[in-house]
Amino acid sequence: MVAVVFILLAVGVFLYVWLAQRKEGVSDPLAVVTAVETFATQMETENDRLVEMIAGLRQKMDSYEVQKERELYALKNEIHDLQEQVTMLHEQRPSLESSKEPTEQDLLPEFLSPKYKDVAQRIARGDDAQTIMMELNVGFGEVDLVQGLLRNGRVLS
Repeated sequence: MVAVVFILLAVGVFLYVWLAQRKEGVSDPLAVVTAVETFATQMETENDRLVEMIAGLRQKMDSYEVQKERELYALKNEIHDLQEQVTMLHEQRPSLESSKEPTEQDLLPEFLSPKYKDVAQRIARGDDAQTIMMELNVGFGEVDLVQGLLRNGRVLS
């Protein structure tokens, strides 16, 4: 700021000398001094305004930086939490893979005889009643009974 004032004073002195040396220059030296003082005052006022504006911008940038640092901190915490969840899931993965999905045979109740378990498996596969009756040598009523149990959800879930 001091440098700006010295520059302004130098410009003022230059104007004074220039106006004094001009042939059509102002005849009154007091008018020249007044003009230079007015110019210097205006420049000083403009300089003060610029300094205030720069200080305001610096304050805005500082608050913006603080806000962004907070957001960055929150995002880092979220990433850390997600990494912990991923680690936990990777640790649980082998235990999940070891537990096998129950087969259709496991879903059949124990009280069905092996013949009716075969009927239930074929119905679950989508075979029609005629094919099941002929291949397994069972009657239509037996196939219908197992189909009814399957439809009601009592055998297969």
